[in-house]
Amino acid sequence: DQNGGFKPLMTALNTVYNDWPKEFKSRSHWQITADMDEYPYIKSDIEPNFLLRLTEKHRCSIYFQNQFFLDVRKPKLDGEFLMERILRKDRNYERYPSRSKVLYQPEFVTKVNVHSVDMQSGCHERYVIPIEQGGLQHYWGYRNINERTNISRFLSNTLPDDSMIAVARHFKSKHVPKVRYHALHPTCRAYEW
Repeated sequence: DQNGGFKPLMTALNTVYNDWPKEFKSRSHWQITADMDEYPYIKSDIEPNFLLRLTEKHRCSIYFQNQFFLDVRKPKLDGEFLMERILRKDRNYERYPSRSKVLYQPEFVTKVNVHSVDMQSGCHERYVIPIEQGGLQHYWGYRNINERTNISRFLSNTLPDDSMIAVARHFKSKHVPKVRYHALHPTCRAYEW
């Protein structure tokens, strides 16, 4: 914060999410409250710019319901993406409004929370993407995985899902990372992304 101290994570996220539309609302038509380990998707539209096409059908705010991806610990290979190594997902979605992430028009927003937005009068449409049509893949990774984890219970509560591997490989074939994993500061490596 401004005094050189640290804010709790959720307080810091809410602060950033609220500062962003104030600072940049004149420079963007849409903004999203997604973190670096979260990937929105629409099952029927896997081409680039799918979010832009989604905004043509809906106005105000679009909510993505959350699907957690987790896996047991394994060494990270240099150049390997999270979506190539975290290959299990929770059996259940975090359904709206719990842990949803929002694509919204900043010109109408009055308040942004990590998982919701308040909009001005006249812009109340809140479209929640049905789970059958899409959602948000949230790569939680190893936050809750440690040496005390009951592996058989973990496996029974999750499902295998490698659906994003092809996307990751396609992306890597077009883009070369500028910083290799082993060159990252140890603090960054600790977070696995």
